[in-house]
Amino acid sequence: MNDDLALNVRRPARYMGSELHAARNPQRGDLRVGIAFPDLYEVGMSHLGLNLLYDCLNRAPGLFGERVFMPDEDMEGLLRERAMPLTTLETKLPLAQLDVLGFSLAYELTYTNVLGILDLGGIPWKAEAPAQQQILSRMDPGAIELMTRLRRAVDPAGIMNPGNWEAS
Repeated sequence: MNDDLALNVRRPARYMGSELHAARNPQRGDLRVGIAFPDLYEVGMSHLGLNLLYDCLNRAPGLFGERVFMPDEDMEGLLRERAMPLTTLETKLPLAQLDVLGFSLAYELTYTNVLGILDLGGIPWKAEAPAQQQILSRMDPGAIELMTRLRRAVDPAGIMNPGNWEAS
């Protein structure tokens, strides 16, 4: 995070990624995996499952796990105003440059923040995006049902493409 951004947000520490034991340097050839928690940093860091997944990814050879959280309103506004992409905490890599971006969906209230993270990260989520840029996801059948209900509620025009959702 640059100094200009840090001076213009309420809690800059949530965007720095300098915690003790945080992953630091990917090795050449590592698959860059982003783990997104679609809520504020403080909420996501208290989620045990996210921390376990992060640790497992970074212990596996050939993988480098990085975290991303939904920014608070002040940071979101600055990113949009300055046309800056949302980046990972560890290496500040723009989300669109990750090899894999996964979401930890702990509860339904954060589903709309998934779209916010994708938008801020420069990742197209509309069905008319080129095939190589469309989101491919793997979800269990229960999650697909919840996402389908959400899509019908917030997207009656069919912008989200459920054809990309595949049961695992």
